[in-house]
Amino acid sequence: GAAKNNPAIKCASDKHVEVNYGVMGKTSKKSFTFDGVYDENSSQKQVYEGVVRPVVDEVLQGYNCTVFAYGQTGTGKTHTME
Repeated sequence: GAAKNNPAIKCASDKHVEVNYGVMGKTSKKSFTFDGVYDENSSQKQVYEGVVRPVVDEVLQGYNCTVFAYGQTGTGKTHTME
């Protein structure tokens, strides 16, 4: 149906997310830019290589670093960090 053709959240590219929403019968779209965007088809290796590995390299150079994983319960954040 229409929901599949026009998803609420769409990874438009590796750095952009588009959000479709409706308020009082009017549909609008907002675009957000991030350092990196990973969709449901991304592997844990892709996320690690793109996000965590550069941080680990900086830790090994003596910098203090933090990886903050935010998301819905049960989506694999802890497993990804291990």
